[in-house]
Parts: sequence; structure tokens; C-alpha cells
Amino acid sequence: MVYMFKIEDLLGLFPDENIKKMLVYSYFLSQESDKDLSDGVFEQLLLLKKQDPNINIILDPSKEKSYFSPDENTIYINNLSIETFFHELTHLLSYNYLSFQVPNEYDSFKRSFMTNKDNTSLIVQFLDLCERKKVELVQSFSDEDVNVYDNNLNEMNDAQQEPQSRQLDLIHMMEDIVDSIYDGQSFTYGLVSIKDNNSNAFKTKKTFGHGCEYFSSSDYQFEEILANYQAIKLIDPNNELFALLKNIIGNDFVSFLDERCCEMCGTSLKTKIDINNIAKR
Repeated sequence: MVYMFKIEDLLGLFPDENIKKMLVYSYFLSQESDKDLSDGVFEQLLLLKKQDPNINIILDPSKEKSYFSPDENTIYINNLSIETFFHELTHLLSYNYLSFQVPNEYDSFKRSFMTNKDNTSLIVQFLDLCERKKVELVQSFSDEDVNVYDNNLNEMNDAQQEPQSRQLDLIHMMEDIVDSIYDGQSFTYGLVSIKDNNSNAFKTKKTFGHGCEYFSSSDYQFEEILANYQAIKLIDPNNELFALLKNIIGNDFVSFLDERCCEMCGTSLKTKIDINNIAKR
């Protein structure tokens, strides 16, 4: 008999009504975006919770920021943002299934990516596009929408957000991926692209991210990339900016990130591909 995951089974393990509300909305949102990945993520969370009842998700608006505590195996969130939840949930899964291991593939990607100066030029153009898109999104808000967006981190009214707010959060996550690759420089200083024998330089505005101080430990970069990457896949995998970013970092590393996501979800990318091929024969 094949076990079929039911969101109700997971909800019964979390008494907080706000957390239940967030779990329900995030589950159905991700089911529409990437059902296979969504199934794996929520099934693994259910399995972990059953194995260790102390694993928890705690809503605490007094926290300065949301974070995952490995010592407690607990996610602390200060708002009901679906983007934040999926980001921290990825940290929890990575810790429990992969022990926060930094793969050799990341070191290889980093060396290759940083030695090609054209990549920085492409990233700078990407960040400039992100900045322009953020301006457009903010300008599309009504005054009331802006007030809601500014206050939604402190008001736990609803797990759902306006589409513009969600798009802003997704752009922030993409900027955080870039900040991770560049060891926090885009957040702390902004990135600089130099062309024409140093005669033509372009500097981006400071971006969203964690910054140089946070990334002074090389153990954090990959985890932040992975957490943001999987969260975006669960929410809006066909986002045009996300597609552009994946194109810049390259197919090899994107494929590795996809494999890593599958590992955390107890599935195999190769198995999924093989099953699809068999079904087509």
C-alpha cells in the first residue's frame, strides 16, 4: 500500500493556529508551483517531526529576524512570510539530512565562476535589472498597499501577501544568492563591473543579502544559496529573473542544486527522469 501524504497529518503535530495557517497556505501554493518538490519537502518535514517531536516551528514576532536553530532543531519566524518559511525550512532539511555539508561541487563552481570576469559583468547587469524591477513594483503599489507591505513583518494577520509583495521578496532572495556567491560584497559595498581597461566602471546599489561579516565563515555561503534556491522553486520556479540568474550561474551548478534539493526531499532527480522516460515509451 502506497502512503499518500495528507497535509492534515502534519497540521495535527503543530498546535499553533498561525503556524497551521502558514503550513496550509505554503503547501497549496507550492503544490501549484512544483508538486514533486512540494510533496518531498512536506513529507520529509512530517517524517522528521514524527521521529523527533521536539522539532518545531515557532512564531515569535519579538525576534529581530527569522532563523533556524540547529541546537534546538527549531525554526523561529517573526512573521508569516511564505518565502521566509521555505528558506528556513530548507535549512532544517539540509541540517537533518545533509549535516550542512559544503559539497566539493560548490568549491569548483566558485573557482570557475569567479575567474571569469564576464560573469561579474553579467551579475552587475542582473542586479541593475533587479533594482529597476523593484522600483516598478513599489511604484505599482497604492498608498494602502505600501503601508501593508511596510507593516506586514510586524502584523501577523495573514500568511497570504499581495502579488507585488511576493515578487519583491523573491527578488530579495535572488539578490541574496548573488551576495552569497560574492561573500557578502553586494550587500556591504555593492558590486563593481570594470570595462575598457579600467576606464569604464559601473557600480550597483547595495543589495539585499547577509553581508561580509556574516560570510566571514565560508560555511554559510552554500547554505544560503541552497535555501534561497529551493524557496524560489517552491514559490515561483518560472520567474523570469530567476531564469536569467540560473542562466548566468550555469547549467552544471543549477543541475547540482536541483540534485541537492532532491536529496533533501528523499527523492532522486535521476529516478524522476528515468520514470518520465519510461512513461513516454
